[in-house]
Amino acid sequence: MKVTVRIETLPWICPTAVSDPIEKRFKSPRFLIAVELDDTAKTSVPGRPHLYLAVSKLEPAQFLQALMSKRQKLKLPGNPLRLRQDLIPKYKPSREPAVIKRRLHETRHALRRRGHAVNGDHKVWSVYVLDLDPDNPTPIVDRGKKNHVVYVGQTSKEIDTRLKEHRGEAFGKGGKYLGSRRTKGRNPKINMSLTPSMKFFSQLDAEKYEVEYSHKLEKAGYRVLGDGLTDPAKRKRLT
Repeated sequence: MKVTVRIETLPWICPTAVSDPIEKRFKSPRFLIAVELDDTAKTSVPGRPHLYLAVSKLEPAQFLQALMSKRQKLKLPGNPLRLRQDLIPKYKPSREPAVIKRRLHETRHALRRRGHAVNGDHKVWSVYVLDLDPDNPTPIVDRGKKNHVVYVGQTSKEIDTRLKEHRGEAFGKGGKYLGSRRTKGRNPKINMSLTPSMKFFSQLDAEKYEVEYSHKLEKAGYRVLGDGLTDPAKRKRLT
């Protein structure tokens, strides 16, 4: 199946595995290194390898040798195969922690958006649309110009799995309801004709498109329920 990747600039804050803690100015320059892992590591997109992104005072070739000889005791999601410096910017080594941290975040984000799994992160997000019963458990007065009520959400799970949670057919620990309160009791069903085929490799990207798509459907005459229109915390994160 062809995967469509949405490309645009968004802030990216996430943990990234490094071989040295980033706290104070380094005594010696640090290199940004990318290593391709073998097929024991899970991938986000078939054919795009899982990469291990790290910072080290060792030069890339020395770092790879250390990984392969297991002198670097790092928990990797797969076995190291080869250097992939061709996939990352040609940065000069730096002693500045802020510079290294920014490079890590930006490079990791760029690699994820190209569909590479990085440092154990192989999640893929989807935006989906559910048809809702407007009469149960309580009537919805405003049903839009199309008289059609839908819920728009985003998930890194299989959409069928997320649907079961909304329908109350799959629960969390202790029987906790995992679906949205907006879908509870409204017999949600997947609307495949409205569900986008686009895939995302960061939650922020998925959330931003969830908001955009919610507004698009609303303008088209649907009554749209979901966090994309009503969650102020989500809107604040995306501005």
